[in-house]
Amino acid sequence: MKNPFEKVRMIPVMVKRDTITKEEFKNLLKIIKPENEIEIQGNYKRNRYKLYLKDALELALHTGGRREEVVGLKWNMIREKKGEPVYIEVPNLKVKRKKGEYFNQNVPPKIVPVTKSLKNILYRLGYDMNKGKDRYLLNPDKRTASSTKSMNDALSLGFSHFYKQLNTGRELQFKCLRKTYLTYLSSTLKGDAKRLSSHATDTVLKKHY
Repeated sequence: MKNPFEKVRMIPVMVKRDTITKEEFKNLLKIIKPENEIEIQGNYKRNRYKLYLKDALELALHTGGRREEVVGLKWNMIREKKGEPVYIEVPNLKVKRKKGEYFNQNVPPKIVPVTKSLKNILYRLGYDMNKGKDRYLLNPDKRTASSTKSMNDALSLGFSHFYKQLNTGRELQFKCLRKTYLTYLSSTLKGDAKRLSSHATDTVLKKHY
């Protein structure tokens, strides 16, 4: 058969490698407070402040997780060695969805190493009291499917709202936290980052991070 797409010209894709700096992130956490919560959208006022927002953004930066991965973190995903958290097993939701239902039972989890900074965050959130429990790290009480979805939206909308108030001249989105994490991961592991990023090859990392 003749290929109807044979002469189609591919549109070049612009790759943005936007990462957030340490100073920007610290300043971002400082301004996330109730008095800065209101965003005006036409005739409507939106409240972008959430009690869990700061913790969620810190977890996102130090795990490289996507929104749903960060929101879905549970204490029983954390693995120990000699009583200390060593790594987190995070379900690889992206690959599972690709394979489809009934075909994704054997998808290995993503491994997130617990760095010194991440360990401090986990202990601050109550690791000693909650380790091993089937309980969410963020906003654990009264979680439903709808509240979990609204948390996903709250992370991206909240990040954008508060970041704009820094007036850096840049337009960063929530996903820049993952880009920042994977950029440093790739730089540190020098070619072995795919083992922890769940990418099949380093090509994607080199192109996007």
